[in-house]
Amino acid sequence: MQVPLDWLKQYVSWDLPTAKLADLINMTGLEVEAIESFEGRGGFADTVLATYVTPNRGDWLSMVGVAREVAAALDTGYRPPQPTGLHGSLPADTRYTVRIDDADLCPRYVGLLVTGVRIGPSPDWLANRVESAGVRSINNVVDITNFVMLELGQPLHAFDFAKLRGPGIVVRCARPGESIQTIDGKERALNRRDLVIADAEVPVAIAGVMGGLATEVGESTTRVLIESAHFRPLSVRHTAARHGMSTGASFRFERHVDPEGCLAAAWRAAELMVEVCGGRVECAAVDAYPNRPTPRVVSVRPARVNRVLGTDLSAKQMADCFRRLGMTVELADTIHIVVPSYRSDLEQEIDLIEEVARIHGYDSIAETLPRTETMAGRRLPPQRTTDLVRETLVASGLSEAWTFSLVAPDAIDRLALGADDPRQRAIAVSNPLTADASALRTMLAPCLLQVAERNARYRNTDLALFEVGRVYRPGTDGEGPTERRAVCILLTGRTGLTGWNVPAEASRADFYALKAIVESLTNELSGGDIAIRPAEGMPFRPGACAAVFWGDDEIGRFGALHPKVQSGYDLPNEVFLAEIDIEGFVGRPRPVPRYQPIPRFPDVTRDLALVLDHAITSAQVEGVIRAAGGPHLVQAEVFDVFEGAQVGAGKKSIAYSLRFRSPEGTLTDEQVSEAIDSICAALAAELGATLRA
Repeated sequence: MQVPLDWLKQYVSWDLPTAKLADLINMTGLEVEAIESFEGRGGFADTVLATYVTPNRGDWLSMVGVAREVAAALDTGYRPPQPTGLHGSLPADTRYTVRIDDADLCPRYVGLLVTGVRIGPSPDWLANRVESAGVRSINNVVDITNFVMLELGQPLHAFDFAKLRGPGIVVRCARPGESIQTIDGKERALNRRDLVIADAEVPVAIAGVMGGLATEVGESTTRVLIESAHFRPLSVRHTAARHGMSTGASFRFERHVDPEGCLAAAWRAAELMVEVCGGRVECAAVDAYPNRPTPRVVSVRPARVNRVLGTDLSAKQMADCFRRLGMTVELADTIHIVVPSYRSDLEQEIDLIEEVARIHGYDSIAETLPRTETMAGRRLPPQRTTDLVRETLVASGLSEAWTFSLVAPDAIDRLALGADDPRQRAIAVSNPLTADASALRTMLAPCLLQVAERNARYRNTDLALFEVGRVYRPGTDGEGPTERRAVCILLTGRTGLTGWNVPAEASRADFYALKAIVESLTNELSGGDIAIRPAEGMPFRPGACAAVFWGDDEIGRFGALHPKVQSGYDLPNEVFLAEIDIEGFVGRPRPVPRYQPIPRFPDVTRDLALVLDHAITSAQVEGVIRAAGGPHLVQAEVFDVFEGAQVGAGKKSIAYSLRFRSPEGTLTDEQVSEAIDSICAALAAELGATLRA
């Protein structure tokens, strides 16, 4: 916002050097970024303050708004422009009507017709005013609409009334297939979210953003219809962003424009058109305001103000701060404030406490130590769970990666999951900043694969990564979207020890290295109630995929990436991937480690080679062994798997190393043999296993 001081003096007086005035304005919260000089027409010169306006203070985007703040800071009055009485008691205008089809997006629309207008260059005083505020002078009518916008903060638009088709103005959302050529000469396709100003047939302006070329004021214009309206900020923001447009009008409407100022701004523009353009006003304005809101009342407790600010102000001093800002005040035990319509940012008590601090002066508040209650901090259950995941995976030799939750819409497609897979249905972002970040991820895997691909471009092909983050899925049966925590692990290339005497294959990532990491993590989270079973499904290679079960629930899968999927990424080495849902572990008490003395007595080791059906898994065998092995069995470990003609078709041989130990004494051969016999009998009965000769 450019603030010319000569113009500002029309509404408020001060007796300060320019630098001091800038400091005073800075104290109100309106930041002065630079002090500049302006040279205009006819030898006119002025000093201009370049200010930065925060998004919540749309009232600062006007000369009157800045003057109001300066007057409050100086504790003096200000002089807003006064109506000349031109409108008087004019008859109602029957030449056109105004209809608002969507009062939520356009709560108020004022139309005022000025006839007998002569289009031409602006007088020097008007051109100097708008150009000193950073707006190019075009012609007298356009300059007047810009002048009023800069003065009062109310954007206006001027239609050539003769070019409007039909008897009136309709404020509505665009219809399918409609488009408009705006005054910048560009054809813009509209959609149903775009609010437009239309005549009886077609849109003639994009509401709050830009007018149409077909009804633009030109040299032949003699009748001007002034538009002064209030549009919802969110509607204007969406429309302006979608069309890639930013105008002085949209900049103000996106923040907030005073709905109670529409009529006054229309008459201010009409008065100037009569004065500058030789026009005349024959009828009253048409004012469509279907749902005038009641003024908002916010209460403030003086004790709360002093407690927050560390001050000792009286209720009367606080009320005086509010009155200086133009607010209506009712002073009692609690101060009741009628919030002005131009201050949309004042919604609750803490907002008004800030106003007391601004007007009383931050430099007038003494330094005090806040009186607060302290309490011991602690980690919340979700934080403790994610911390445990990080600690476990870092201890396994992995490095953590951080990626964005927003991904490209085709990121999941690269995993070839299939059209019926629920992970294919990503939630689209309604107003994305970029096309590559326009959907919420349903999996972490695509993000880590992109990280690996990016590393591979820099010849970093040996990776052991993990990420803990949230994934998002659309709801089902009318429910809202779900958000769950997950962890993804990626191994590729060499992930172990390397050296001149270490074979390359010994340090290369494989399915079993990933399985060991997954087991370590899930056992830490669950305390041991985890089962891993063979599975199939994209994006994993058949025969190299496993599912992780916690009780009866599948919580994730891991395996080698399918060649079809890997071919879509620029990765030189085979990739091993795991993704586990950890939401169910949040809040679950961490298993308490139980320490035992170092064994005093030796182990007894026995090997057991079994012949079983090929479909029987090692987990099934181990379960039977542990159940039948008795209290002295401390370990059962596979050390050999064999398939061939020697064991028969459809059969396989699995060899186990079994360790027995007692804390009470050295085990005898009879005790161990008894346990082995029990194990063999159970394996034969439950799995049909036989001892290999």
